[in-house]
Amino acid sequence: MSAIYQGGFVQFRAAGVFITQNDPFETNVNYNLAGKARYIEDNGQQPCYYDFDDSFEGNLIFTKIDQTNYIISGTFEFSTVTEDCETVIVTNGRFDMQYIP
Repeated sequence: MSAIYQGGFVQFRAAGVFITQNDPFETNVNYNLAGKARYIEDNGQQPCYYDFDDSFEGNLIFTKIDQTNYIISGTFEFSTVTEDCETVIVTNGRFDMQYIP
């Protein structure tokens, strides 16, 4: 898991999920993840790569943004599809991590 804040946006990733959100962002606001989430599924056979443009719906909510201790927390969900692989629906995603300023 990692998170970085730089150049006016935050990006974080874990377990094949990669999400970006432009600044300004604040707590308890529902941000649309269409075009902002990427997913890589590697099941050992043929990996499926879902790029940002493949995500067609989703939500991101920051529940905590601590700019002193560099901690972000929140929840997310999104759906993504690509021509060569099945539709993926990610639900109940959660994060609570330090970010690199």
